[in-house]
Amino acid sequence: MKLNTMEVKALLVENNLNQTELAEKSGLSRITITSLMTGKNGSAKSLNKIAKALNVPVRQIININ
Repeated sequence: MKLNTMEVKALLVENNLNQTELAEKSGLSRITITSLMTGKNGSAKSLNKIAKALNVPVRQIININ
């Protein structure tokens, strides 16, 4: 699954977070966040961690194409 990077960027601004802070809050590495934000596929587990860190449902941050 791929992240909807535009949505995640908007949520980062809304929550006053940067990618490093999202990595810390989600328990993922900065490298993982960067990879996902550049279009790499992510595991359901990683995407769930990001959604939880941003306090949104996972369906809000994934591309459904």
